[in-house]
Amino acid sequence: ATNKFLPLKLLYSLLIFPFLVSLFILIYRVTCAHYTPPPPALVKLLLLIILLYRITFKNFTKDDVALYYIWCEKPHVKEKWFRKGYEPKKAILDKIGGDGGTVPFIIEINDRPIGYIQYYHLDKNSWEALKDQPDGALGFDIFIGEEDYVGKGYGNKVVNAFTDRLLALPDTQKIIVDPFTSDKRAIRCYEKAGFSFLRNDKDDIGTKIYIMEKTND
Repeated sequence: ATNKFLPLKLLYSLLIFPFLVSLFILIYRVTCAHYTPPPPALVKLLLLIILLYRITFKNFTKDDVALYYIWCEKPHVKEKWFRKGYEPKKAILDKIGGDGGTVPFIIEINDRPIGYIQYYHLDKNSWEALKDQPDGALGFDIFIGEEDYVGKGYGNKVVNAFTDRLLALPDTQKIIVDPFTSDKRAIRCYEKAGFSFLRNDKDDIGTKIYIMEKTND
């Protein structure tokens, strides 16, 4: 199936990071009579170039199930996604087949699969705590399966890229995410990606959740 969210791969592939960083530094030094620390805007631009990488969201297929199952057994994934009372990992088979509400993807960084992400219509697949949301509200869930990519800032970039594309879909009014209240790192990640606090609540098994939203406003 064709990936709806395919970025401009050609543009990214043409960027040579070290060359561009060196070029910006050289231009800055040449154009300044007296070298001073670069302004924050230039620092941010340099960091963007250094950290730039290609994020893609590949439609999940049966070929991805084996890798998904491996990720599901990793402690940092299992403890949040597969608690007693949550859906089992084999529920992915229904999602691949089109369960009517959830659309799954594999997250790739420079063509390497590193995690899983999905979006769903809140009126079909969500906790009771989220079913008061209006039409046009989507929920999403994410985990980074590869440990090498955990805690390195990739999650924030992935969430930004994915949710911005969701908001660009027709009729989408807002995106909802519901991390555990105790998961401060996830909450900070979502805040950096433009989410704001909506309310505290509990999921269907009683776990405290911190409901956040990102809108088109």
